[in-house]
Amino acid sequence: MTDQPSNKYASLAFGGLLIKQLKLSTKLLTCLTEEYDALKARSLDQLQKLAGVKHDYLVQLEQLTQSSYGILEKKSYPVNRTGAEAFVKECEAHGMQGMEKQWQNLGDVLKRCQKQNQVNGNIIQVSRKNIHHALNIIYNEPTESSSYDPTGKCAPKHIKHTMDVV
Repeated sequence: MTDQPSNKYASLAFGGLLIKQLKLSTKLLTCLTEEYDALKARSLDQLQKLAGVKHDYLVQLEQLTQSSYGILEKKSYPVNRTGAEAFVKECEAHGMQGMEKQWQNLGDVLKRCQKQNQVNGNIIQVSRKNIHHALNIIYNEPTESSSYDPTGKCAPKHIKHTMDVV
């Protein structure tokens, strides 16, 4: 580090942003877990509330990321994950103990957020598919079902449903 006072300020600012990102991503993970519970319970009111909260957290995380990138840019680091990792390592090397651990914790929490979001998305996708299938049956429209052909490849199979009133 060449310009020690300026770098100390940048290190402290980046470290503060890192702590805020970690706290916010932890809140996001909690929100995603609550969303999962609401999906299981089919609580539309709770899902709508959580969608707004989740959006707010994502906007705030994006703002914090942009602020972090601003520091990296001023310090001539690449404005990406690699640049952030390099900056964190240099800060650690110059006495900012704990920054690497905070960086790792942030990465871990964000990976958990991504995984939980994928699980939630899969639940929503399956629910939509089931609803679409039920509507096709109700409106007497053909539905697609998957089966396997003789080679073992998945092949769509069109099924026509009739709902005769007896």
